[in-house]
Amino acid sequence: MKKRRPEEARNRINRLSEALFGEPEEIDEKEAGQTLSEAGFDTDALNDRVYKRLYAEAQQYWKAQKDLPPLLKSALEQLRPLSAPPRNESELVHQAKAGVERIVEKAKLLASALLLDTPLTFAESFRNKKQPLTDADRKSLDTVQEQLKEKIERLKGHDGKSK
Repeated sequence: MKKRRPEEARNRINRLSEALFGEPEEIDEKEAGQTLSEAGFDTDALNDRVYKRLYAEAQQYWKAQKDLPPLLKSALEQLRPLSAPPRNESELVHQAKAGVERIVEKAKLLASALLLDTPLTFAESFRNKKQPLTDADRKSLDTVQEQLKEKIERLKGHDGKSK
């Protein structure tokens, strides 16, 4: 493999990326995050690393008492970690919303893992029961079984009432 200048290497990577994923304008933030996650990247860690590199670059401008280039300033604002203390009320609101969204997403993942779409079967067992079931016992068990099925279906969101 021949040695390329950094600009040539960057152009080649850009061409390959566009061939795989399309133009940058064609992919939205959610799809990009999903693609990175599927490829095994931790998007939060990636954001933090990019932010730190951009922040180090911005420090050179600040030390020289120069204005930040608009794209660098915009990137720093967009990639600012949620763990950073909020500078104003709008950042506080943004951090709170993002935190709640993460919790909700994790709860949905947990619920989907716990509530499988397989048909439910109930096993009946009785402790210390020596005699066969009476009709009243059978009716009570059937009622409890139906109530459990309805509750599980509501939790899954299949009844149309809860969503």
